[in-house]
Amino acid sequence: MRKTFIITMFGEPFSWIQQYIDHVQHLEVDGWFWKIITPHDIKSKGNVEVVNMTIEQFNDLVETKTGVRSGLYINSKGKPSAHITDFYIFSGAIFEDYLKDSDFWGVTNMDVVYGNLSKFITDMMLHQCDIFSDDVNTINGVFSLWRNTPIVNTLYKSIPHWKDILSYPRCIGCETGDIDSHFLYGSDEILMTNVVRKANYIRFLYPTHYPMLSHDRLEQHVPTPKLSMKDNGALYELFRDTLDNSQYEHARPFIGREIYLFHFSRTKKWPL
Repeated sequence: MRKTFIITMFGEPFSWIQQYIDHVQHLEVDGWFWKIITPHDIKSKGNVEVVNMTIEQFNDLVETKTGVRSGLYINSKGKPSAHITDFYIFSGAIFEDYLKDSDFWGVTNMDVVYGNLSKFITDMMLHQCDIFSDDVNTINGVFSLWRNTPIVNTLYKSIPHWKDILSYPRCIGCETGDIDSHFLYGSDEILMTNVVRKANYIRFLYPTHYPMLSHDRLEQHVPTPKLSMKDNGALYELFRDTLDNSQYEHARPFIGREIYLFHFSRTKKWPL
């Protein structure tokens, strides 16, 4: 089963972009692919295809595929004028021509590292759902998978005022630097979650408990993340054993758990 993540990057490239591309190469064998939409001169590699596209061309594509003209532009700070995450849930429609060979398309971020995704999210699981999200009963913009079908790809049309979401040119706070102030906040989370919960014809799969992922806002990862990447692609987050000493037969300085992704949204520095 082929799973393809679509990532748009119109502002300045992240400093860790090459590390990100190199890092996800271990996932190709299990059918995980990426398409990075960007105007920047970044090279494709393995399971990562770079699609050169300007923000103006993106706006044209949005209009062609949805009938609504996007007002997205690069602001005075060199960043997109609206949070690009607010476009996530439209990806199946906007980028349908780039997804023809994919069974699922995915939503994820660039400030994420991945472990053995297929150990936690198997093809068998995906066969039984239309949408998978890594959060409890909530669509998550950090990681979700969507079956590549017309019904799923047009679910956004059930969101109230979806045309306004696409056409509004900027978010409150983007020019002032208050990046937490979304005008369109939650189109990929709150608004779409409400749609999916009501759509009884959509098979929505999500963890029933706190999922096997982590992020650098947790106390144990301050000031720097505590991670270990194994040769087999397994990703572990580590916890310090404060009772460690030589009197215990199995004492060790760290214990850990295997996770399938880590989100470094706070530190914004490659954590491996």
